Amino acid sequence: MLHKLEKDGWHKEIYTRILVEEQETARLLEFVKKHPARVEDFHTYLLERFPEETKELFQAHIENTANRSSTRKHYQDVCRIIRMLQRAGGETEAQQSVRMLLAKYPRKSALREELIKLRFQ
Repeated sequence: MLHKLEKDGWHKEIYTRILVEEQETARLLEFVKKHPARVEDFHTYLLERFPEETKELFQAHIENTANRSSTRKHYQDVCRIIRMLQRAGGETEAQQSVRMLLAKYPRKSALREELIKLRFQ
């Protein structure tokens, strides 16, 4: 049944709910790798068994979100994700993400202001 749901894109919510209930964390990790934004939803299930991979997924999600961001509200969302990574035990990774974004976007002053508010550089 899981193989059928893996291939059927219409049932992602059912598929992920089953993975969580059945504690299929390896499959859940593979799903999140294909859909990095979902790390926000499933990091609590993945952290215990896959801490490094989960932190890497957060970093990829942060970078992808920042790449698509163009307004202060978007930048605040990037910072929200960074704080989520920090709370998930990724203090070092969160700091790396902030440094990377500051270096990558030196002309986005609103992004810089929001990142500086995080106060852990």
